[in-house]
Amino acid sequence: MVHKKHKPAFTLIEIMVTVAVIVMMAGVLWKMGHGLEVKRQVQQQKQAFAILDSALQAYYEVAGVFPEVARDNTMDELLWAKSATELMWQRLLSVPESRFVAERLSTELLKNLYVSPDATDHDWPEIYDVWGRPVEYVWHANMAFPMLRSRGPNGSYEEPNELTDDITNR
Repeated sequence: MVHKKHKPAFTLIEIMVTVAVIVMMAGVLWKMGHGLEVKRQVQQQKQAFAILDSALQAYYEVAGVFPEVARDNTMDELLWAKSATELMWQRLLSVPESRFVAERLSTELLKNLYVSPDATDHDWPEIYDVWGRPVEYVWHANMAFPMLRSRGPNGSYEEPNELTDDITNR
């Protein structure tokens, strides 16, 4: 009687189960990694706001007021906020004490950093958050301290979430 030797091998089912487990583990690891990246970005944005807070305080100590909010003749809220932030940045750079602090801000968060002397206000440096969206500067006379605001990682003010909520300096 001849006995066939059976070579040990994996069945198709075993291979599919193994691949499925590996894919699930990769998905879990990616989700955890993405969550850690979002937390790192939120922390980086809060640090940027802390620098700008210190620069605003230094400006206030010298000038006695906070930088004014530019009001262009526009109804576009984003353009208005961007202009306000551009003007705030120019005011912070105009006072040596606040300039010293403001220049610690990462140049990755600034656009149009090197401006020619004959530049218009729309060529001024702009401050962006770590997700590449303009930072908003809000200050009213009835506010004790100006507010800086980022839309956060989700890019929306309307969708609050623990990780993706708006980020402010307050």
